[in-house]
Amino acid sequence: MIYNILDYGAIADGVTVNSAAIQAAIDACSENGGGRVLVPAGKFVTGTLWLKSHVELHLEQGAELIASTDLADYNENDAYPQNFWSKEEEWNGKHLVIAHEITDVSITGYGTINGSGDAFFDDPYPIFYYCWDEGIQVARDKVNLRPGQLICFIESSHIRVEGITIRNSPCWCCFFHGCDYVGVRGIKVFNAHTAGNTDGIDIDSSSHVTVSDSIIDTGDDAIAVRCNPGKLKNNTKVCEYITITNCVCSAYSAGVRIGVGNGLLRYLSISNMVFSHAANLINLGLSYNNNSASNLEHISISNIRADYTNRVVTIHGKKGTLRDLVMENVIANATAGCDLIAPENGFARELTFRNIKIHYKNKYTPEEMTDAILAERKSILFHVKGVPGLELQSVKLTMEPGEEATWQGRVVVEDCPDAILQDVR
Repeated sequence: MIYNILDYGAIADGVTVNSAAIQAAIDACSENGGGRVLVPAGKFVTGTLWLKSHVELHLEQGAELIASTDLADYNENDAYPQNFWSKEEEWNGKHLVIAHEITDVSITGYGTINGSGDAFFDDPYPIFYYCWDEGIQVARDKVNLRPGQLICFIESSHIRVEGITIRNSPCWCCFFHGCDYVGVRGIKVFNAHTAGNTDGIDIDSSSHVTVSDSIIDTGDDAIAVRCNPGKLKNNTKVCEYITITNCVCSAYSAGVRIGVGNGLLRYLSISNMVFSHAANLINLGLSYNNNSASNLEHISISNIRADYTNRVVTIHGKKGTLRDLVMENVIANATAGCDLIAPENGFARELTFRNIKIHYKNKYTPEEMTDAILAERKSILFHVKGVPGLELQSVKLTMEPGEEATWQGRVVVEDCPDAILQDVR
């Protein structure tokens, strides 16, 4: 059965706040056993919406849900126990769409969800040489901050997000925390390149997830796969059985971030991906800060093409573990060295890099290469240290003519027992 939000009093004038009308349609749909809540063509401003079990929120072609710019139209930070926010990153616990502990729920159609991020962001400012190289924006309001994740699925199951466009988000766009049986297909994400924390898709402590056939152009991570179950009711939840494939991405932090949190992440496959831009193509986040340690295992990364990236692959953090990673069939243009240094308080082992071709071109001229830039770029093209069971097979590194003198080493392998190096050039 179809429940048209116009029948519940929604007004498509781009001004009226329609939260109550849209929520009434969702509630009626749920109370009558489920069906489709239809958002027709037009501009509908709204605050927080709570999805319900067996409800499909369908945005027709030309439909646009526009996030209210008034924080009073959103949920409170304590609206549900799993909610969290980050004062350090300047976003609060308010969200536009929430699916909390429900099942059989979907957001579909060819309409748009507009997060009104430009109303909440301050002007950009410079931050790093090899990340957010156009500058970064955070909250304009330093007291109330900006809304957090735009669309949240929390400990829910049997989820489908398909076809929609998400743009102008104030924070992470689509967040799955502690969820099961998730399908994301054919979505598009467009955010400002300077918009901090505007990850396209975040998968955290969830299982049986597929992401495919999507286009993501954003100011932070394109896709992040995390293992941070601490806030969940099931705080032992493992992030596992994840497939990400056939996507075209542009990211001003990580192309794909793997890790973050105190938990286990395993059985992850990433394949057939194209990146036009990525500050760090593959970021293996063993520890995001001093209070976290991620355990990552059984990861496959294959058939990747990057037109521009700084680092093709890097290990981030000084804690956590990493084992059984295979990265193969990768072609990339890069500006900074790959840095795979096993953490002092953890370990990495059984890492295989096969059929890797990286062409290096310095991002800055010799005159611009300050000590700070050199430290961030690294001095070695491909540096691996402290990794038992390392395999480098058919790894080819090239660079622009005349730039050899700016690098201290090409391929450096240290403290890697039983390493196998074949056809490394």
